[in-house]
Amino acid sequence: MTSKPALMFALFLMPASVCAEEEAFAPMALNSFTLLPRAFASAKVMGQDGALLGNIQIVQSDPAGKPDIIRIGVVGGKIVALRSNDASYEQKANIVVTDMDAMKAALAGVVSQSP
Repeated sequence: MTSKPALMFALFLMPASVCAEEEAFAPMALNSFTLLPRAFASAKVMGQDGALLGNIQIVQSDPAGKPDIIRIGVVGGKIVALRSNDASYEQKANIVVTDMDAMKAALAGVVSQSP
């Protein structure tokens, strides 16, 4: 039979281990940041399937200072604009995650192309 203190100790530890697993990859909505970390400027942009889509080039902020539009360099030298509400940022891994529908819409409206 398990002693009462041991059982209470085990129950106390269980939520912490569950939280630790969830924090392994916990992207936050990009438009929820009021100040982006410096490393964001070199973040990779990935699809939800893990495919590399491009790199952050430029971040435009709204009047309150929150990220509004991110410009992403994609294969072929194209720069596409993606609204920040279509992306999440995983700070520990320094990656931006977006879904393919948002990326396809952004690709349809290519902002510029490198010479």
